[in-house]
Amino acid sequence: MARSRGLIVHSRFVEAQLRTRGCHAPIAVIPHGAWLPEADRLAWRTRLGIAENAPLIGMFGFLKPYKRIAESLRAFRRLRRVVPEARLILAGDVHPDLPLASMIRSLDLSDSVRVTGFVDAEEFTGCMAACDIVLNLRFPTVGENSGTLMRALGLGRPVLVSNIGSFSELPEEICAKVPVGSGEEDCIFEYLNLFTSRPELGRELGARARRWVARECSWELVAHRYVDFLAEVAAGRARPSKTVVPSPAVAVN
Repeated sequence: MARSRGLIVHSRFVEAQLRTRGCHAPIAVIPHGAWLPEADRLAWRTRLGIAENAPLIGMFGFLKPYKRIAESLRAFRRLRRVVPEARLILAGDVHPDLPLASMIRSLDLSDSVRVTGFVDAEEFTGCMAACDIVLNLRFPTVGENSGTLMRALGLGRPVLVSNIGSFSELPEEICAKVPVGSGEEDCIFEYLNLFTSRPELGRELGARARRWVARECSWELVAHRYVDFLAEVAAGRARPSKTVVPSPAVAVN
């Protein structure tokens, strides 16, 4: 930080952390880039052996303890009492400090939870596309953004995020925010119950998320913002107070 002529971050949360540590260089807040992938929901459900109308919830990426997996499993167990046909898929490597198999057994969820282990990029995206709801929760945070989250938003999935750090900056209309701490499990359950009982709300949320990604976070747009900021820094035109790089005026093909 001390040697940098400029810095690029993905959130105002991280920008504020840098400023409190005495950074006076120009900082550009540029969103994490995202694809707009296409995947056939029904084809992937068939491949996974999931009935077309069975609510499917997914958790994706490296499965670490801080991703609120225990809280999510308990909330899912409550959902199963209301919606017995609901299923949960966890796609990704399991962290050695997470006793996932024993957690699933102790909650009596072995018949409704699938753990895939590592999957390649195509299957990862396909499993996500098959889902009706995606959980992308975490606490604590070190200010990170999530490529997995951006992929889910780009797919138009309704996503639950923890209302913390950079994730709290996401627009309210594109995701459901879960407070950490007391009441977290209750909130997860209520959202799962809402989106399974009224799936049209989840579809609307996902559609808004996909439009937001296309408008604000496509890799082409993000790349232009990177180039513009780097050019300003190299030319000495970037101002220390600069915090957001505006969208380029030219069209991106």
